[in-house]
Amino acid sequence: MTFGRDLRVTTDVATAVAASCAIPGFFAPVAVDGVRYVDGGVHSPTNADLVAGLELDLVVVSSPMSMARRGVRLAPDQLGRRLSLIALAREVGRIRAGGTPVLTFQPTGRVLDVMGWNAMDASRRADVAREAHASATRRLERPDARERVALLD
Repeated sequence: MTFGRDLRVTTDVATAVAASCAIPGFFAPVAVDGVRYVDGGVHSPTNADLVAGLELDLVVVSSPMSMARRGVRLAPDQLGRRLSLIALAREVGRIRAGGTPVLTFQPTGRVLDVMGWNAMDASRRADVAREAHASATRRLERPDARERVALLD
């Protein structure tokens, strides 16, 4: 678990997961060693920059709050997703600057259509999971993704 590169926190996995899921406005902060923690997405949608400079073979980033589509999408979540995309690009740039290849997964237009404007809508979970799986499979079939995954062989 990562609470920061220099901060060592001792807790059980369930508490760490609860803290990681403590989205302000949805779930209360979780106390660990007397300190209250919330979802790391408050700082960054992916926190991918934490691995910059670690000289890894490949970094795989799941960025569910951004969007793969570059065109205009008329939806209430458009601005937030664009800001997440900008943050992702900045973090991926830091990783790639150190020579590490990066493979990103972001919701496509089809996934966003199934998801609707409320990413927390529980009634859509199964449909979103199916479409996200199909989208990820298509992403892995692309030549650029195959080249990156081949680095792990």
